[in-house]
Amino acid sequence: MQLVNLIPFPGLHQDHARSYKVMAGAQMQAGSLTLGWKIISSSASGIDEIVLPDPKERGIRRDELWKETCFEAFLPHASSDAYLEFNGAASGDWNCYSFRGYREGMNPVPVNGASPPKILSLTRSAKEIELRYSLPMAVVKQGFFSLGLGSIDLDPIGLTLVMNCRSATTYWALSHDGVKPDFHLRSSYQYDSFRN
Repeated sequence: MQLVNLIPFPGLHQDHARSYKVMAGAQMQAGSLTLGWKIISSSASGIDEIVLPDPKERGIRRDELWKETCFEAFLPHASSDAYLEFNGAASGDWNCYSFRGYREGMNPVPVNGASPPKILSLTRSAKEIELRYSLPMAVVKQGFFSLGLGSIDLDPIGLTLVMNCRSATTYWALSHDGVKPDFHLRSSYQYDSFRN
């Protein structure tokens, strides 16, 4: 999996954000999309400041994960304005939503017997946190099918992170094209290496 650098939203808690390096990547596997994030701190105290929930034996589907430290991916359909949003927490809790267009028609993606997204690995050391999630392609297919789209034809995807620390919350993405943090802007979806 090729990891690329994410950048913090400019001007918002920049002094705090300089203490971290954030990378993310994705890779298409047989039947799933593996999503990965890595946070590197310049100090052990920086890793300790990141607020992460304790891992659960089995994560559940839950709303408003973005209010915490949230690992996110945005999957746009190549031939329409539709896209899917995946949210994952270090606890294993997750959610996946479909949108007909920019922030329009948000609905939970039906899972309908498919395996739910799950954590593949979570490692934490003195200066690093690395998380990998598996997003089953059956869930992606059902998300697009619920929007009346029969194919999984993905444009470059968006990889993002809401990093909630005790002293500040920072927003990380490949690029930031809005006047405030907005991961739904399709112009910032630039990761295409998942196809390799």
